[in-house]
Amino acid sequence: MLQNLLPLKEVMKMIDYKKEFEINDDEIEKVYEILFNKEGNFEEEKQKIIKSFESCCIEAVPGSGKTTTLVAKLMILAEKLNKGNYEKGICILTHTNIGIDIIKEKLGMKGDVLFRYPNFVGTLQSFIDNYLAIPCYKKKYRRKVDIIDNDMANNFNLNLLRNMPLRIFLEKQHIDIEKLYYNFNDEYFYIEEKAILKSKDSNTYKSLFSRIENNILRYEEAIQLGKIYVNEYPNLKEYFSERFFLVLVDEMQDTTQDAFEILENLFDKEKVIVQYIGDRNQNLYNGTDKWYLSSKENPKLNISNRFGKNIANFLNYIRENSQDNLIEGNPSIKDYKPILFLYDSLDKNEEGGNNIIFDKFIEIIKEKGLDEKKGNFKVIGHVGIFKKGKVTVSSYFKDFLKNEKIFSLNKIIKKNSKSQPENKKIIKELKSKIELFLKKENKEELKEKFDEFIKIEENRIDFNRIIYNYLLLDKDEEKFIDNLFYFLERILKESLKKEKFNEIFKIKEVENKNNDNNEMNTYIKDNIKLEINTVHGVKGETHLATLYLDTFWYKYDISDYLFELLSSKLTDEQKKGIQNTQRNRNIFVGASRPKHLLCFACKKIDISDKIKDIFEIIEI
Repeated sequence: MLQNLLPLKEVMKMIDYKKEFEINDDEIEKVYEILFNKEGNFEEEKQKIIKSFESCCIEAVPGSGKTTTLVAKLMILAEKLNKGNYEKGICILTHTNIGIDIIKEKLGMKGDVLFRYPNFVGTLQSFIDNYLAIPCYKKKYRRKVDIIDNDMANNFNLNLLRNMPLRIFLEKQHIDIEKLYYNFNDEYFYIEEKAILKSKDSNTYKSLFSRIENNILRYEEAIQLGKIYVNEYPNLKEYFSERFFLVLVDEMQDTTQDAFEILENLFDKEKVIVQYIGDRNQNLYNGTDKWYLSSKENPKLNISNRFGKNIANFLNYIRENSQDNLIEGNPSIKDYKPILFLYDSLDKNEEGGNNIIFDKFIEIIKEKGLDEKKGNFKVIGHVGIFKKGKVTVSSYFKDFLKNEKIFSLNKIIKKNSKSQPENKKIIKELKSKIELFLKKENKEELKEKFDEFIKIEENRIDFNRIIYNYLLLDKDEEKFIDNLFYFLERILKESLKKEKFNEIFKIKEVENKNNDNNEMNTYIKDNIKLEINTVHGVKGETHLATLYLDTFWYKYDISDYLFELLSSKLTDEQKKGIQNTQRNRNIFVGASRPKHLLCFACKKIDISDKIKDIFEIIEI
């Protein structure tokens, strides 16, 4: 069962790891000087976290220096690990590869020890996949997992829809095949928490189960297997509790309930120091809140180095968990009372190459002298891409393409393999480049047509099949581009220029009528560049100034939800509703990005005196 894991030595040295790795003041001062290239020291609360060797939950507000504090602790620990040959190690789990890259960059060669046994540094998903899900799957089916990726699983499922009986069944049940998952416990297929396929002998079941037979799993299925494995083999807890003396989990707010239960059942807190680090208010991915157990012993990072008292006060108004750990702004940073732009209509917002709302934002930036500071300016919204009947970021800036970073197809391909495809990024990239091609061909009317056609089930299946076949089968780039081009001509029923289409997939930069620097999703005026993105796209960033746009899906984020919240019109039950909870967290994350200036924009409506007190009101 544990043959994939390195065996423990029969005799363990009796080492008091807490005492062995105890961190002193001199070590903290030394690492501060290395990180900041100057003499000084961390604040008292950060020193407490660096020195801490007790299991705890650390809640860190936006801009509090959480990552720097964690890196400082790891730098000291890595130094100590390099001086000895220890049988126990440190386990560091993050939620993205970005977190891993930051650790690698900051620690340099001295941090290499953390990437060697018995230590582990990686994402929580990769830890569960490699140590739990994959061996569990192998034991159950006597074969290896080929792919653990939601988008590749969806692509496989979409290809199944050519099976007419399966399609008819799903249509009758009103089931979205992309939300369908396999439950390894009862071996049924589920939508959310409802079992919809129980008969293993039916052709429908067999068709859907063919994905599992092809060794392609969704992320949540892998986590489920991990949970099963931990429950079936309780000695795993003993193994990992002996392998590691310290476990650090960053961005804990993004951890699902199942993944959290795995962590709780995998490490014995009597033997292992387990420290969870995160911010419940920045949960954008439906993570659990149960990881945070309030205690006086828990250290807290509630002073933000990012912004001043005005932005901090606003965030305290809206933060979901407001009963404790109030945010304190940095008194040395000059920030301003949040500004609310009220506009008449979006129909007239973009005229003559100008954007009225963005121009006003730029005017305020200049008025405050922020254009003389080093940093960036961002315009963000919750809902990004165009959709009929909705208000999105595209409604404010019609050239917005959701995938901000454009790079060549060759670069995308090089980053991919059968086992670790970045398929979601590829699909977004291809859609963006197709829209760009239509724009450059002066076929603006076709952009909307393409967006509508790609949502048609048959077209979506064909589009995904082209990508799927390329990644897993032929690997012929020219054939891939040809297939994509002829697919586009077919669904649009329009004669297009093949040569121009080929060029789009070779360029490194794209044109934008408002951008002299050839970058997409930007608006430039008076040498001030605004970068346009979604809230999810800017998580973890710091801006000089941020403009948050009101968007509409089932409800307006600002003029409905935020105004009701700030005016104390929402009941506790309404605040806890799924939609409102998600809106709150999106606004919190977006509003906590700027250093000096936070602005909002929404349509003119009657507003309460309370709203007038909180914001400086500017009518456009």
